[in-house]
Amino acid sequence: MNEEKIRSFLNSLGVETVENDPLMEYIAAQVREYICNATNLDEVPEGLSWCLVYRTAGQYLQLKRDMGQLKLEGLDLEAPAKQIQEGDTNIVFAVDTELSLERRLEKLILSLTEAGKDQFGRYRRLVW
Repeated sequence: MNEEKIRSFLNSLGVETVENDPLMEYIAAQVREYICNATNLDEVPEGLSWCLVYRTAGQYLQLKRDMGQLKLEGLDLEAPAKQIQEGDTNIVFAVDTELSLERRLEKLILSLTEAGKDQFGRYRRLVW
């Protein structure tokens, strides 16, 4: 089932989850319904299963953050190195290091909650 994939994805981000979390089940059902309504299908197509995982994870993070229950100990939001110098070689990456940790978290959540939106058209069934 997708709930295991969602928990696995969140755990890979460093967010601890619990098994049989009713909040996650509720959010997954809501996202499943959204995808089905957007595509006019009764089930989420296999090609959009990753979309269900990302969107559920994003909404889970958003809700937990809004409730003040999001623990960020395992979630690494630090900016990557902007510049590396080895001897006489200097490499500068085009990385935005000016964003705060809160803003980086907002960008992560937004990218997850909007995942796959451009893919819905491929699976959309017309209804007369």
